[in-house]
Amino acid sequence: MVLLSQSKKKQIASLNLQIDSLNLVQEENERKYRKLENKVRNYTFEIENHTEEIENYNQQIEKLEVKIKSLNKRIDSLNLILNKSSIIEDDSYNQDNSFLTDLFQKKTNINNQNFKLMFVGVINTKAQKIISYKMSEVLYLNELLVAQQFKSDEYIENSTFEQIKEKCTWNWSENNFNLKMVSPLTLDYFPTFSFLKGKLLTITNESSSKDYLFSISHTEEHSNYGYKEMHFNLTDDNEKGYIINTIIIEDQAYIILNQNIMNDLDFKNKFTNETQFKLIDNYNGNDLSNDLKNDYDDYGYITNKKNYSCKCDNNYFTLFRKKSNFMKKSVLLYPDKLNYLFKLVEEE
Repeated sequence: MVLLSQSKKKQIASLNLQIDSLNLVQEENERKYRKLENKVRNYTFEIENHTEEIENYNQQIEKLEVKIKSLNKRIDSLNLILNKSSIIEDDSYNQDNSFLTDLFQKKTNINNQNFKLMFVGVINTKAQKIISYKMSEVLYLNELLVAQQFKSDEYIENSTFEQIKEKCTWNWSENNFNLKMVSPLTLDYFPTFSFLKGKLLTITNESSSKDYLFSISHTEEHSNYGYKEMHFNLTDDNEKGYIINTIIIEDQAYIILNQNIMNDLDFKNKFTNETQFKLIDNYNGNDLSNDLKNDYDDYGYITNKKNYSCKCDNNYFTLFRKKSNFMKKSVLLYPDKLNYLFKLVEEE
């Protein structure tokens, strides 16, 4: 099998991301298409009173048909390019993690070093169902899709109610500047771990940091499914203790974190399956987000005569299990069912 250059791998990963994004845009356009078709069908019962409106909707339907055909051609073209390329080997997503693995085996120590916490995958504890139980599944970056809600404060004016909904609700119209599909390889938003003499740990999240007393503990018994264990022990200024666990997967050691420990350690950028951006009325500061979550055509007090802001306080990530050969579609992953895998990458 031909090994690919790093640039070729990134190009193919980018093409895959474009295809995934276009598929989501296509689904959104088809949803609009169906919605408009239903409106036309309803209005035919009152055609004498709604002739002009029906004509307008028909024109919109024709435009959407053209756009859907165009998107299908783009997707087919990208798939053709992808199929002509060599298959990405597992090495493209090589999770080599020698430092943590050596630390686990006591072949090295932590001294005065700075490490970036790099996200490499998840363990989904609620995967396929076998009889009455659900299996766990390890998913690396090449098996994940990521939707990112961006930290932002975007100004909205001169927009209809429908346009405001597209700009500040969870949808794939490509008009919401707070929400995009991103490559899992770009998730460089996690803290830095700085060690002093292997006894003090500073965790830096964006512009904030916190110090902890630090130690490592190893078990001598192979009591964890035949494995030994390694834990990072942290103590803050209030003498509250925290434990960061590690796990061995395919002969590699990883830091494993759940949502609770990441919250305890004050990770600024979080995983979620909920909308985090809010529509704010710039006149009175009211949050109007809930008023956008309906199927009505408009709310009288949300008009193009006012100006608004669509705000998101941090970066948030929503994960999907990418569709595989025997799956019908990608599957949303729920944060409370996930354990997150990280490796330590030493900074120069």
